[in-house]
Amino acid sequence: MSINFSVIIPTRDGERYLGATLDSVLAQTYPHFRVFVLESGSTDRTVEIVKAYDDPRVILLSHPEPLGMIENWRRILTLDLDDYLTILGHDDLLYPDFLAEIARLIAAEPAATLYQTQIDYIDGEGKPVNRAVTIPYAKPVARKETADEFMRAVVTEVEAVCATGYVMRAADYRAIGGIPEYPNFLYADVEAWYKLAILGYKAAGVHELAAFRLHGANTHRVSDLVVYFDACARYLDFCLTTGYFRELGGAAAVAYVNELFWRSHRNALLTLVLDGTRDQWAAYNSQIPRLKERAAKDGRLKLYDVSSRLHQALARVPIRALRVGLLSLYRRAKKVESAGHLLLLLTFNF
Repeated sequence: MSINFSVIIPTRDGERYLGATLDSVLAQTYPHFRVFVLESGSTDRTVEIVKAYDDPRVILLSHPEPLGMIENWRRILTLDLDDYLTILGHDDLLYPDFLAEIARLIAAEPAATLYQTQIDYIDGEGKPVNRAVTIPYAKPVARKETADEFMRAVVTEVEAVCATGYVMRAADYRAIGGIPEYPNFLYADVEAWYKLAILGYKAAGVHELAAFRLHGANTHRVSDLVVYFDACARYLDFCLTTGYFRELGGAAAVAYVNELFWRSHRNALLTLVLDGTRDQWAAYNSQIPRLKERAAKDGRLKLYDVSSRLHQALARVPIRALRVGLLSLYRRAKKVESAGHLLLLLTFNF
């Protein structure tokens, strides 16, 4: 009996990439699927683009008013879904054999509750982007992972995670309540995939059969520090419930999530170091009081580490050339420090 898939594409104002995304789905070598385009309040040609596809497998579900990301994705739970579903970003791609590979995985691993292929990274023009971390990592990995093995791989950055490239039973997706409601869905996919894997396990293919597009409108790039702080606070609550961090201890979870926030803070400050326009400074300064208020209430998450404090000091240097020069010196010093740590480690081991 054939396995039927629902491909879900949530979108709003997606005209730039949506056509290519739909083309990639309709080019599947596996024929048994439907495409649900969840559109809301688009002001560009999104609706026109979807309606131009004369294909009964393409189902446009428009909402007249703009919905937030969370509201739009919640609509997935109301759909008449096929047995299996995958969620595809409106700017991402599936390669022709994606569903065929997933169907083979399902037949080989019927007890799994989460399936994935490896993915490529592409830029806004569709050109390959080299990334040190892939899904799963390019070295030999377990074809099967328990939920806590998956969590360990995420925390240790053996696996990167995004929504694209994962497939699950519709019944299991409903059982976990869908994608959890994180601010801008930051880290929501990790929690969702963990909860699905804990129902069985995760099975991974070996081929790159989907592409995640990296560009300036990615959610992680347009989210401000307050959104990141709120998402990290929720993510920490989740991490503390996992078997992986119950074994390591709560302090390890706090340290891990703090580092995630500090990276975001350092990236925001790096923008100020390299550019530092008046509008960027105004946006950054407007966030600090709200961040301090949240940090005072939560106590587990800190706004700064040593490196972010240093980046903040660099950002306040009034001359751009001097800021950039000092940043270059800092980076060189960090490389020397890292090399020194490696030398000490090698000396100790030998």
